[in-house]
Amino acid sequence: MDEHDLVAAYALDALSPEERAQFEQHLAACQSCPEELAQLREVVGILPLAVDPIEPPAALKSRLIDDVTGTEGARRLHAIPGGRPAPRPRPHLPLTEILIGAVAAAAILALALWNISLQQSVNSTRSALAFQRQVATALAHGATVSPLAGVSTSGAAAAALIQPRGRRNAYLIVDGFPSISAQRVYELWLIPPHRAPVPAGVFRYAGTAPQTISINRPAQGYQLAAVTIEPGPRGTHVPTGPKVVVGRITL
Repeated sequence: MDEHDLVAAYALDALSPEERAQFEQHLAACQSCPEELAQLREVVGILPLAVDPIEPPAALKSRLIDDVTGTEGARRLHAIPGGRPAPRPRPHLPLTEILIGAVAAAAILALALWNISLQQSVNSTRSALAFQRQVATALAHGATVSPLAGVSTSGAAAAALIQPRGRRNAYLIVDGFPSISAQRVYELWLIPPHRAPVPAGVFRYAGTAPQTISINRPAQGYQLAAVTIEPGPRGTHVPTGPKVVVGRITL
């Protein structure tokens, strides 16, 4: 049997001592199994939380007390010579039962991982729809919308620079930005033609919903807009970090 197939059984502590020792030797030299084992153990840790608690019958407590304190219970309770029971030998499960259990465990874990992935996909879809609704609302009120596309390393990041009618201050709608450390911030840059980028505010992004960022100036007179990751908490005077989104301002 391929040692890679024993990852699920190892995560559930369903291997015999010999099989466990053999698999741990394989684990020390394998590049893929430790990562898969870490994912399985994370799911194993949350599986009990998915089971609803069951309230025991009211009669169970009385029956247990009667069994312990009654005559029959007293006869069953007796001192153990030496103060310690002899250890029971651990039954050795047949290989067939171990394989069936490992396959069942792997199926349960795969289902749990799929459920987590599906929930993340649903949240992402809801966020994208909310982002589109906000952009559509801005257009319905006569605003000009300049989409900012995510770069290849920023995943599903998207943004839209909204310039309301007149010379009112612009604002930015962002969605799907990647997580960054607490020591970093997102910084918006407005770039005029043939001039250096102008810092237009810093912000943080968290959660699975679009976020609106106020800008303290209109977008007229600027040609491009971009968001980069910069040192926090106040950002920098010139862009230094990686770009997240970038786009042309169309007014």
